[in-house]
Amino acid sequence: MDLEGISGILISFDQEKAFDRVEHEFIIQVLRAMNFQSNFIRWIEIIYTNISSKVIIKGALSDKIEIARYIRQGRPISMSIYAVIIEALACKVRRNNNIQGVQIPNHNTNVKLFQHADDCSIISTNLTDYEKLLEEFKQFGLVSGSKINENKTEILKIGNPNTNKLWQYKQTTQRRNESPWNMVWDAVEINWKKKYYGLIQQIDKWKKKEKYKHKVLVRNTYIL
Repeated sequence: MDLEGISGILISFDQEKAFDRVEHEFIIQVLRAMNFQSNFIRWIEIIYTNISSKVIIKGALSDKIEIARYIRQGRPISMSIYAVIIEALACKVRRNNNIQGVQIPNHNTNVKLFQHADDCSIISTNLTDYEKLLEEFKQFGLVSGSKINENKTEILKIGNPNTNKLWQYKQTTQRRNESPWNMVWDAVEINWKKKYYGLIQQIDKWKKKEKYKHKVLVRNTYIL
């Protein structure tokens, strides 16, 4: 995206403990609103109903702790569930006609946000979008349990936006080595090169293993 001649803001929002804060009831509500099959929703309800944990303290188990929120990380379906949940926020932002976003050259489309897992970035030439987005995040948090991580949320000024506003979140002038900022710069080169060579290193560590099942496990974990 060519930002020459544009004045505005680029904000990277981070969800605080994103997977841990999602209310189980909200998961079911979103699945129903998006017309998932009832049989699939029932299985998700089974997974997230009557969950409890115990803590070992000095060798002794505590009483049961009822758990009403969190998405189990490490499960194959967990990332997909979170993607559905965060899409509810994206729908609200896209449908908010008071949030302008940025016009894509040669397209009759305004982009209002970019999402990657629990990271949500927006670019806007309209500074009033800032307050309106915060309100959308606030409303989303009330129903989902999510919360913005203020320590990881950053604002990057583009050009010379005409404002003396004291931003709530920290400002940055540094180029980020990975997304979200590199959607403006050479994103493909920087974001993928590091991951590609990291993947090659992991494969090299395991390629001498004799058992076929070990090789399959590595490929499923690091490639697929």
